[in-house]
Amino acid sequence: MTATCLNRCLIDSSPLRSAAFALLAGAALHGFTADALSIGNSRICVSLQRDGHLTLAEPGAGQPFATVAWPLEDEARPVVAPFRDARLGTGQRLAVTCADGRQDAVFVLAEQPFAFFQSTLKNGGASLAVTNRVPYPALALNLGVPAAALTTLGSGGLLKPDKNPGSYMWSAVADPATRRGVVAGWISTDRGSGIVRMESGDGGVRLLPHLDYGRLPLAPGQEEPLELFVAGVFDDARLGLEAYADLIAARYAIRLPPMPTVHCTWYVDGASRETVLSNRTAFAAQALKPFGLGVMQIDDGWQLGHSTNGPKKVFIGHNPDGPYPAGMKAMADTIRRAGFTPGLWLIPFAGSSDDPWFADKRDWFAKKPDGRPYDTRWGGTCFDLTRADTQAYLKEVVRTLTHAWGYRYLKMDGLYTGASINLNYICDTFREDEIGQAVLADPAVTQIEMMRNSLSLVRATAGPEVFLLGCCTPQNMRSAGAAYGLVHAMRIGPDNGAAWSSLLRGPEYGAWNYFLHGRVWYNDPDPLYARPSLPLEQARAICSWVALSGQMNSSSEEYAALPPERLDLLKRTMPSITADTNIVSRPVDLFENRVPGIWLAAGRATDRLPLRRVVGLFNWESAEKRIDVPLAMLDLADVGTCIAFDLWSNALTPPFQGRLVHTLRSQACAVLAVRPVLDRPQLIATSRHITQGLIDVTAERWEAATRTLSGVSETVAGDRYELRILTYTGVADAPGHPVRGFAVESAGITGANGYELTVAPGDGLAARPDDAYANANTPDAPITTLHEPEAEEGLVRVAFTSGSGGPVAWRVTFSDRPAPSLVPAVRELKAAMPDRFGPVVLTWRGNTRACEIRRDGKVIAAAATGGLWHDAAVSSAQTYRYELVPYTLSDARGEPQSVAFTTPVIPRLGEPPPRPEVPLDALAPLAVKVGWGAYKRGTALNGPLRLGANTYASGVCIHADGHAVFTRDPSWKRFVAVVGIDESQRPQQQSSLLFSVAVEAADGRRVLDVSPVIRFGQRERWHFDVALPPDAERVVLLTESAGDGIKSDHGNWCDAGFIR
Repeated sequence: MTATCLNRCLIDSSPLRSAAFALLAGAALHGFTADALSIGNSRICVSLQRDGHLTLAEPGAGQPFATVAWPLEDEARPVVAPFRDARLGTGQRLAVTCADGRQDAVFVLAEQPFAFFQSTLKNGGASLAVTNRVPYPALALNLGVPAAALTTLGSGGLLKPDKNPGSYMWSAVADPATRRGVVAGWISTDRGSGIVRMESGDGGVRLLPHLDYGRLPLAPGQEEPLELFVAGVFDDARLGLEAYADLIAARYAIRLPPMPTVHCTWYVDGASRETVLSNRTAFAAQALKPFGLGVMQIDDGWQLGHSTNGPKKVFIGHNPDGPYPAGMKAMADTIRRAGFTPGLWLIPFAGSSDDPWFADKRDWFAKKPDGRPYDTRWGGTCFDLTRADTQAYLKEVVRTLTHAWGYRYLKMDGLYTGASINLNYICDTFREDEIGQAVLADPAVTQIEMMRNSLSLVRATAGPEVFLLGCCTPQNMRSAGAAYGLVHAMRIGPDNGAAWSSLLRGPEYGAWNYFLHGRVWYNDPDPLYARPSLPLEQARAICSWVALSGQMNSSSEEYAALPPERLDLLKRTMPSITADTNIVSRPVDLFENRVPGIWLAAGRATDRLPLRRVVGLFNWESAEKRIDVPLAMLDLADVGTCIAFDLWSNALTPPFQGRLVHTLRSQACAVLAVRPVLDRPQLIATSRHITQGLIDVTAERWEAATRTLSGVSETVAGDRYELRILTYTGVADAPGHPVRGFAVESAGITGANGYELTVAPGDGLAARPDDAYANANTPDAPITTLHEPEAEEGLVRVAFTSGSGGPVAWRVTFSDRPAPSLVPAVRELKAAMPDRFGPVVLTWRGNTRACEIRRDGKVIAAAATGGLWHDAAVSSAQTYRYELVPYTLSDARGEPQSVAFTTPVIPRLGEPPPRPEVPLDALAPLAVKVGWGAYKRGTALNGPLRLGANTYASGVCIHADGHAVFTRDPSWKRFVAVVGIDESQRPQQQSSLLFSVAVEAADGRRVLDVSPVIRFGQRERWHFDVALPPDAERVVLLTESAGDGIKSDHGNWCDAGFIR
């Protein structure tokens, strides 16, 4: 620290300045009498006042942003001295030693915006002293606004100060109107667990940091430096949170490996099965690996053991009668041969005290004060990992999984058991727990220290090539800080599922912890979902959020069963943007909404690329929402008129200035690539990824002399790639006329092998082999195609498909004449109803951003975009006349186009069928198959047969994917049933089923009737009353997944059977 920096912090008084310099030389000040003593830098000033308070302020500020009550006793000895930390840097340290030997210190480092606090305990007595909780001095905040106007953000999310019971490790207090706020937190957690509690009242907000050690023993005369706490003020508290995370990364020398894109089996079929996962891996290798999928991870269910408390917990071997009879090494080899990294789930730090396998190993377990094994709910019995024999077992488990079997990705669940503390699920705000209750073999080791030692042992045993995912902090939030610097990724939220309420957990916890991502670890928000049981807009929303936030991308789908458009949705999320791509992603409304609804991903300007911004707008609510945000909040102040390409509408937005206003349907999103309007063409978006060019475009350049826009894009072999070039300039020939823009002369590409293709408007499609010499003797060479440019108002689309993939250089040359005047038009208008339950689907192609849709003369959509519209409000066997009117950004309208469509007879639920004369549960089936559990007669899998509020005494339960076959008695004329998902599965919100009734006869199987997709909150039951054909010999009842895995797919056939 220079004298200049210090002078800025000191009150302008020569005697005080002289006293300060004397202290800098290492002198001690007895009976401190100066008005103030200060240390600081260009970002923060710390002053010790005569009354014993510390003030924290920005240099030159009139008021401090925080006042700290320091324990300055009458005979205190405040000392200022140079300070150096090998990882954090150099600066100045101000320390006060109390009579009992405790020392409180604050230091400031060069150019760091934080004040650093550290206390040191000393046992001045003659016997062992044990400490549980150590409070640090309180910080009274002053942000210039009443406490009621502030919000706080912590591990429990966004809360008002008087409603916040405390946060684990860190907290921010900010004015949501300006984002100005204080960021404070613990940057070390070597032996203790840091908490930031708070008080709020008329006097403002006070931060109350403390450390929980559980049991910190100090021998007589022993000194113990405690953990480091920091506090600073920021004009944008988001930047303060990011600076806080950067400090943690520096403190623990964190260097993260590349972030993987992962398949997890859990939410599709548990641990999966040998043949199923082999087939899924083979399909994924062709369909998704080229886009970035890299890990195939097996979840719970492969291991040995017995447990009545959560999963089985013997991970030293696999269950030979389980899903992988050939062994886990064989499965890892299969995954690796397909080009993926094998991944495996385990609970590394616990066993099961009731498991016979552990009968002769009970000494391995931590104990409770009464001597019983330390059992925790679900997590099992915590190991005492201060014991050499338990450590040896842990090493052998990790060595077996990683080195002997070859798994290079470990998902470590139940992480909290490494600290021998209780499950607090769902834990986010601070709550008291049992830290300090575990009895360990080595009482000198704290529980947090034991967990860190154990994670270090896992890392050392596995080796640097193994990726470690921790799971999950809400089981007990103390595990978050305890894992700093020791895991590569962390599940930062509770389990989710393929239902809207569960899906929100990712955006919720992912936003609260966004600043840790890519700095301390990679945030894992649990899988995204694209399965057809999830409404398309919901699937787009969760996929868009994961892609745009850049957080860890995992999916849990049966990929081969996905419809092409859902599989394509997954492709557009891969890979996630990461910290090494020169892109920064942040929530815009972090301090305004508990689940932020606005995200901004920005690619920094370089000598090869302009500044690029993609804005994600999300409506997490069940009603339509209007978003209105000043452009200054999007870092777009003073840029004039902007325009955006709306990804999911596949069209330009109207131009906007000053504010971005957008209306979103319920549980939907918009992803907008935003550009300021220029007087020349510019690339606004691409089709490769949801981020619309951020991860795939590596160069972009405008050459005015030749009127050529050129660039380089990373492509995937065989994947159609579209450049969306903005030609809108905002200038029309006359009011109400379309903006003419620029006319394209030609478009060309050059592949990695040197091949070239060029087309002009009207040329159609150009194609050639990727062989640089176009050798006719290589007929199997990949083919690259280039489509002629397509112009619409304000936009030119240039599409190509690279046969080999990799970098493709592209160029689009424009005429020196304006584009011909655009005539708004719609073509290829079609109506269809692919699902017999609806909706009617309209598709079209047009040259304007939007169309007005009328049905039978009435407007049903004022601005339909993207060439696709669903009309769900249709009736059975009804003829409708649809009319589309295209219109431009300047509201010039074209000729309407129309199409007529007659809906088929749409099945309706109707009244329940009569009860059967021959109940199913009275019959023995000829054959049965279930996807999980057992076939049940008269009950569900785990209780009575229930559909909603109704309980049924008669029926059967067939878990998907399953069926039951019955020999048909010729006297049976009809089959009747009321079907649905068992009510016990409603809380999981991840069930979706199709029920079918079929018969088998001499000519084979015929399906007589199929239900619509059944799921909670939508269509919850269906009625069957089916006539049986005279030739039917057998009746087959099928319960099948709706394409999204079989988790919680308990299919009830209630009041089911036959009528004579």
